[in-house]
Amino acid sequence: MDFENNLKRLRELVSVRTVSMHGQPLKPYDNRDMWRNGDNHNRLIKEYGILGEVYLDINYSDILYVTDTGRNWTSSKSNIRDKVVSKINVDFKNGSELLSYLSSSPHRRMILLAHPERWSSSFCEWTSVLLKDLVINTAKSVFGR
Repeated sequence: MDFENNLKRLRELVSVRTVSMHGQPLKPYDNRDMWRNGDNHNRLIKEYGILGEVYLDINYSDILYVTDTGRNWTSSKSNIRDKVVSKINVDFKNGSELLSYLSSSPHRRMILLAHPERWSSSFCEWTSVLLKDLVINTAKSVFGR
């Protein structure tokens, strides 16, 4: 099983206590589905010593969830799958607005999900990822909704 092998390899480097789905939003598969089954979920916790899956096992109602999914800080704009239900909703026009919020008095409970490859200091790498994101976001707006 890929999950088992990858978890074992990761644990040779670091402690792993939670898992999170990842995938391609235009594919028909949702990687959380492997843990939605009660038996699989129990196995995840008991057999693998995982506390839970971050999109299935956390109550986000009072947690601010901020993500750069879709290359922006507006959670609903390009975000198809990795959404949460929260009564705390804040969108940011740009990174400066986010930084200003974080420097002031942010919500006391917050998850900040960032994809480091999107914010590279190398112009070539940044441009490559930008072009890929533009294509994917365009496809999401056409096919993903």
